[in-house]
Amino acid sequence: MANEELDSLTSNYYLSYDLDNETVLISKNSDKQISPASLTKIMTAILLYEKFPLANTHLIQFPSTYIYDGKVAYLNSGEYITTEELLELLLIYSANDAAYATALIVSESVDDFIDLMNTKANLIGMINTTFANPDGLDNKQHLTTIDDLLLLSKYTLLKTKLFDIFSKEYSYYKNLKFDSTNALLNENFSGIKTGWTSSAGLTFIGYNTSNNRKILTIVNNSLVNEDRDNHFKDTRLLYNYSINNFKNIELLKAEDNLYNIQNYKNLTKVSLDFSLNTFGNIIYKYDFPIIELTENKFSLLFKNFDKTIDLKVHKNNKIQYIYNKKNNIFYNLFK
Repeated sequence: MANEELDSLTSNYYLSYDLDNETVLISKNSDKQISPASLTKIMTAILLYEKFPLANTHLIQFPSTYIYDGKVAYLNSGEYITTEELLELLLIYSANDAAYATALIVSESVDDFIDLMNTKANLIGMINTTFANPDGLDNKQHLTTIDDLLLLSKYTLLKTKLFDIFSKEYSYYKNLKFDSTNALLNENFSGIKTGWTSSAGLTFIGYNTSNNRKILTIVNNSLVNEDRDNHFKDTRLLYNYSINNFKNIELLKAEDNLYNIQNYKNLTKVSLDFSLNTFGNIIYKYDFPIIELTENKFSLLFKNFDKTIDLKVHKNNKIQYIYNKKNNIFYNLFK
């Protein structure tokens, strides 16, 4: 969906999703394969979280060939760490060495852990994702899509309690403080994960529960600028567009008069015994709103008619429900 409000986005790979309404609000290239960078650590964290209690203590080990690379916490082999501390280093600080330590805690080898990552991805439905490492550093075989990252995000929010961890501003390990990589925490984006590599550019999965809404935003390949914050700027733009243009709408209140206009010369007045609400993108024209819906469904039960009218809008199709408040007529385009 092209819109001048989004012209300032530096990313061509993005999506916003309303969790309560289970609706994709806007997306671009969401089915194209991309590099996930450190968003990978969400899956790494899930496998650790689902296997061990938070208070469990683990011996840190690394593969014999492991070299500290990228953002690391400089964990040492032979030291001990709890499940919770590892999860914090993965999701708050985004430490690559924490990812490899996790792999050898969960599995006997890194390769076995990668197999678990891919198996879990398939179970979640991430059919266009292939993991090749636990930390997200660039690899030609390490790929996902925005659509698959949405599935991973929904799983994380609905099936785990990792929100309690990735929404923290900082964590501690051995008296060392590790700050969150999420620069939008103080703007109500309480997660989920940031990332950056040469192939992925700047990437961020944002989760915002303010404004009485639960909105997920995903941006990938945001332009790497000097301050390395374009993924946050893109997230703000995407979120604001979503909040301002997609709303829950009360089309009619209970007992409002309603007219069936099957025949313009013979208007039949009926009323609803419940309020009619729907969700969609509002485009204002003339004196009344036109609600443009995608992938949505609602039912109308007319008191004076012994039937329910169900309408389902399929993907990529649109239908308009027009209610003229001024004349109190609901123009139903039922075909």
